[in-house]
Amino acid sequence: MQGVIVDNPASPSAAAAEFVVLAPYLAGLSPEAADIVGMMPIGSVNETLLAALPVAGLAPPRKLVAAVFLCDPFLSGRRLFERLRARGVSGVVNLPTTSLVPPGVYRQALTAAGIDPGAELAALGEARQSGLEVMATVASYDQAARAVEAGVATLLFHPGTPTGEAALDLRLVEGVVASIGRIRSMPQRPRVALYRHPGFGGRLAPAGDLVEDVLDWAVSAPRVGVEAASPQPV
Repeated sequence: MQGVIVDNPASPSAAAAEFVVLAPYLAGLSPEAADIVGMMPIGSVNETLLAALPVAGLAPPRKLVAAVFLCDPFLSGRRLFERLRARGVSGVVNLPTTSLVPPGVYRQALTAAGIDPGAELAALGEARQSGLEVMATVASYDQAARAVEAGVATLLFHPGTPTGEAALDLRLVEGVVASIGRIRSMPQRPRVALYRHPGFGGRLAPAGDLVEDVLDWAVSAPRVGVEAASPQPV
């Protein structure tokens, strides 16, 4: 299936795609800036999401997957999932996600606050119990294995952030291909979607050949002369 990640459900790209990941918190960001934002719990991601969803009762675009900050201490859990279902959402994915945070002091601080991949997986399980399809964002084989062990059957593989150096980016893609190959050999046979990060260009083509679904960046670019709003920390 061909999917797109958008900040607006009325986007022309959303109308043409087979499935849509709605992430309004990314509005006005570049793909590279989005990678950074994806490493931190920011602002009112879930409130922004609810505000962008189609009015209750109106048909959403195709298959609508909501990008949710699953560790939000104020708006999360069954209350949030019920509201999403009422607005035509069929599934959720953990974006932004701590799965993209490298080991270090920042990750330790998030973990101490209960904001970590394990908490996200637990929340995905709650979303599944609420009747939503779930997709876990992963950036390695080990993360994929933990998600599958937690009962997640669909994965979104994030290839990481390109460096801009051709030789190094090629090695990164080789690692992505190897990781996806290992995931495909799991006895549970999870369904895998690949986020085709535009910074890698066509280098991700071999990885795309290994998966069932691909997800492309289609977030609106900031208007000329208008500075994108900066997310305010919780």
